[in-house]
Amino acid sequence: MPFLKLRFFLLLAWLILFVYHPIFSNPAFGKYFFYKSEKIKFDSGINWEYLSNFKSIKLFPQIDSKDSLVFQNEVNIRSINALYGASLFCIVNFNSFFGYGGLNKDNEYSLNNFIDINFYKSLVSDKSGFGFSNDWVTIQILKGKEDWGAGNNIDLVLSQNSSNYDYLNLSSDYGNLRVNYIHGMLEKRSNNVNRYINARGFEWTNKKNFIIGFSETIIYSGENRSLDIGYFNPIASHVEVELNDRLNIKGSGSANAIWQLHIDYLILSKLRFSLNYLLDEFVFDRDLEVGKEHGKAFSVKNSLLILDKNHHKLNFSGSVIYIGTPTLRHSIGENNFVNDGKPLGPSWGSDGVETNLKISYINFNQLICDFSFGSIKKGEESINFRPYDPYPDYQKGKFPSGKIVKTKYLKMEILWSLSPSYYFSFSSSIYGPFNKASFDNSLNISKVFN
Repeated sequence: MPFLKLRFFLLLAWLILFVYHPIFSNPAFGKYFFYKSEKIKFDSGINWEYLSNFKSIKLFPQIDSKDSLVFQNEVNIRSINALYGASLFCIVNFNSFFGYGGLNKDNEYSLNNFIDINFYKSLVSDKSGFGFSNDWVTIQILKGKEDWGAGNNIDLVLSQNSSNYDYLNLSSDYGNLRVNYIHGMLEKRSNNVNRYINARGFEWTNKKNFIIGFSETIIYSGENRSLDIGYFNPIASHVEVELNDRLNIKGSGSANAIWQLHIDYLILSKLRFSLNYLLDEFVFDRDLEVGKEHGKAFSVKNSLLILDKNHHKLNFSGSVIYIGTPTLRHSIGENNFVNDGKPLGPSWGSDGVETNLKISYINFNQLICDFSFGSIKKGEESINFRPYDPYPDYQKGKFPSGKIVKTKYLKMEILWSLSPSYYFSFSSSIYGPFNKASFDNSLNISKVFN
């Protein structure tokens, strides 16, 4: 009986808070709405002075007054395929210093046991951080994930699809030149192997219609290995550090690095062309390395503005993502580009191709609608199937490898800002072959307050 009263009290308190708290703010889900709307605006040729290849969702509030103390909070209830979850989130900002964090209840509860005796024990913190930010530099220590690459939703290595990890982020803006650096720990495996991530990138932009960037991303690991001071230099290269024996493990082979070129170009203020090209292993001498191939990947996207009327924007886009069979894997499987058993890049991993067509509509600050159709074709060597398995050589072979898995999908997402304090989203996905289709449906309702 006391437990039933507690359950009733918690539900009643949440309903009162959700319905009657008339305040203004814009934290986590509001930030996602803002982030999503900015991506569509970039596709429409708007705000290119802020566009960057090294982007991520910044959860701390941006405020005009440097003398303000700001608290922002969010209560979030969500449903995925009849399972329910909840999250609480808080952001604080004072002058140029900020901190944020929250508790999350995973989507694994039916409505009957959503608030149960283990409610508090099951809460986990999946995003948090603190740091300093002003107009030209940001320094933060956080648990989260990065989103690096030209174009929207065509990232090859660092994306919002991955599991969160702990890392240091240092970024700086020098006008036309910008730099970004991260270094952190992915996970500690059951075999006592510690896995780390290190990345650095720089880009040049004319802040009108062209951006070009270069990045290097490294995964390194070892049994009980500590954070490697050799990678602390934000402008050092993996090759230079490794060949000069400046790592805490001697010799080569204890780390896996990839290099990328990123290009974004806006043509006639209507057509956005985005390209990412990746090199993993490079075959220098084909006479000595007979039958081997480069480890490579690329993604390309064209987005065309087909409706531009007042605050209404409609974009049509097409994209291709190609990731080679050996790409993103290593002779030491612990150095593959995965975290917590999931790819750091596209959710389908590697050894495959994805094509996508999408229509995106936005009514500024109120409504966002996405409709997309696509197909994925991946082989049995994908890191999605074999996240920690080594890839022993780069011998050229069939692509995609082995038994091929083909999937088609339809996706829809609607985000609605009912007011500055209330947000609603609904998404639905159908994965084929359509005669044996599976469905994913998600409903999210958020109340933000301070």
